[in-house]
Amino acid sequence: LIYIDPPFDSKADYVRKVKIRGEKVEGAGQGLFEEKQYTDIWEKDEYLQFMFERLLLMRELLSENGSIFMHLDWHKDAYLRILMDEVFGENNFRREIIWHKGNLFGYASSVDNFVHSHDVILYYAKHSGKETFNKQFEQYSQEYIEKRFVHEDEKGRYRLQGSDNQKQYLDSSKGIPMSDVWDISIVNVMAKEKTDYPTQKPEELLEMIIKSTTNEGDVVADFFMGSGTTLSVAQKLGRKWIGCDINLGGIQITTKRLNQIVLDQQKEKTKGFKGSLGFKILNVNDYDVFKNEIEAKEIVMEMYGVEPVKRTYFDG
Repeated sequence: LIYIDPPFDSKADYVRKVKIRGEKVEGAGQGLFEEKQYTDIWEKDEYLQFMFERLLLMRELLSENGSIFMHLDWHKDAYLRILMDEVFGENNFRREIIWHKGNLFGYASSVDNFVHSHDVILYYAKHSGKETFNKQFEQYSQEYIEKRFVHEDEKGRYRLQGSDNQKQYLDSSKGIPMSDVWDISIVNVMAKEKTDYPTQKPEELLEMIIKSTTNEGDVVADFFMGSGTTLSVAQKLGRKWIGCDINLGGIQITTKRLNQIVLDQQKEKTKGFKGSLGFKILNVNDYDVFKNEIEAKEIVMEMYGVEPVKRTYFDG
């Protein structure tokens, strides 16, 4: 499986809040207390060429029974649908998924238009019909059951209304097959998974994609990994993974996030776990993960919970 959440050409600079001596500071632009994550401002031809070259490489990397999901919004979804048809083939298009982000109350009141509340995820297979696919189900709601079924017998089973002659009972172990419209809320500000990365996606969204198109032990790749949601979910679900990003902040956040997940898994010692309980960070073309030694030291100290010791020659 390949999942990518590439730049949307949103004409914006994305800035991450950073802690300076314990204080959290944020602002509209890049400044002393902010760190620019990436600039998402492109010329149209430059953007499409950038994506086309990378999609060609991704197709080469994708296994014969693999799938690719590309996460987009309204800025470039029409253009990239055409590129995906060109690279992967129109016949290998599987579905256009609509991610409905929930009720965006604060945002809705400030927009003089229909409220934009969804993204698009394009789903293609390397070879249509040969891809790994595990059907997912949504639990029956009580409202759904009461509307379509009647209570039948002492075993507590529900019978479909109007099926007197040929009795059809509710199979509560499955549920309703998932449609291509997913109602999944954006990451709540108080959520445990919140990283303060500006374009972070919810783990529930990636869990649906990974469970649907991979099995335990399979390899999941994300080449615009951002805050590492894809890799985090893959690690929890016992998949192997590969992630990369040119953004220093994304690599730092993902490293810390994965490290905590692996530590928790090592403590739990889950039986039958087919993933790996370790990972490596590799630099390409002398690409430095940390900007300087001071930043590297602070990140390592925070990652391992090192308490600073004052008035000594030692950091902690």
